Amino acid sequence: MDRHLRLRILYGTGNGVAVGPDERIFASGFHVAPAKFDDVFGALYAGDGARQWTHTYNNDDIDLYDEGADAAWGPDFLVLSGQSVVLGEDGNIWVRAFKAG
Repeated sequence: MDRHLRLRILYGTGNGVAVGPDERIFASGFHVAPAKFDDVFGALYAGDGARQWTHTYNNDDIDLYDEGADAAWGPDFLVLSGQSVVLGEDGNIWVRAFKAG
């Protein structure tokens, strides 16, 4: 984890992992930053563990519990799923797809 990211995150939890045919690793979970609730976290790592990119999500309407739960690897795409809590509605399904390349 790079120094800049480490300073902003208080803690986090990994919930899912998927390994691609080229040994890359896609991980899902959530992290908590200062003065925030849970934010969805997804990251793609090279087979040697070097992070290639990171995706985070925080509900813009209200900062409640947004958590990445599962990671999946398709033929040429990745899927990150979880929940986003909306005030008065509880948890809503949250899904995003990303290019694997």
